[in-house]
Amino acid sequence: MSKKSILVVDDDYVILTGFSEILTNRGFLVKTAATGSAALKTLETEEVDLILLDIQLPDAQGTELLEQIQEIKPETRTIMVTGYATLENATEALNFGADDYLLKPVNPIDLLQAVEHALTR
Repeated sequence: MSKKSILVVDDDYVILTGFSEILTNRGFLVKTAATGSAALKTLETEEVDLILLDIQLPDAQGTELLEQIQEIKPETRTIMVTGYATLENATEALNFGADDYLLKPVNPIDLLQAVEHALTR
């Protein structure tokens, strides 16, 4: 069985490196992107099984990016991650097809449980 691939999209370097380390140590192949445009570029050339997507990016709103991702890669699982939780963006994310919604700071155990759950759907 091949390793599952995860794309972490966040403009916070600490989140990118932290999530990457946690997921790599669990055996996942991890790619990172600090902007929405970099994430879309990665999706054009590489297959990923799951995306961890920040809601607030410097060049895109995560929920709008999620909608684009669902159009081009509808089979890709997505977990939204935010430090700016609102009922509106949580509802929007789930309505656009997010598999889960995590609040920063994310406990590593909660992250791994959400990832495992999304990948087994």
